[in-house]
Amino acid sequence: MCNNNHIIADGAYPLRRWLLTPYRDNGDVTPDQRYFNHLLSANRVVIERAFGLLNGRFRRLQNLETVLVETAVSIIMTCCVLHNVCLMHHDEVVDFLQVDENLADNQRPIHVVDIQENDAEGVLKRNIITRNLALTRR
Repeated sequence: MCNNNHIIADGAYPLRRWLLTPYRDNGDVTPDQRYFNHLLSANRVVIERAFGLLNGRFRRLQNLETVLVETAVSIIMTCCVLHNVCLMHHDEVVDFLQVDENLADNQRPIHVVDIQENDAEGVLKRNIITRNLALTRR
């Protein structure tokens, strides 16, 4: 992924050049960092909702097994197009969003994250973005 692109994630993930995470609030977060965290969270919620809608309509996405990023991107983009076609024909996704209550807690998907230290490129990139956002607020 090039330097101008990134994925946004919550604080459970390590900060990387290509993966932006919020500043940890240990009581010393600056107002500019708090603003960055707010914007990151607001955008992440929109993305999570979009993926939730896709997962609700296209249940196969919940068990997508591919090692090629290009294949995963093609499948997800196809689902986005099909979802938009459904919306154009007033086929709402609400019917698909019911959680299967028959799943036991131990059958629900578990996402394991390998927590590592933040890398220097990620810290620098996040700080630059934070500074640029702060400049637009003033």
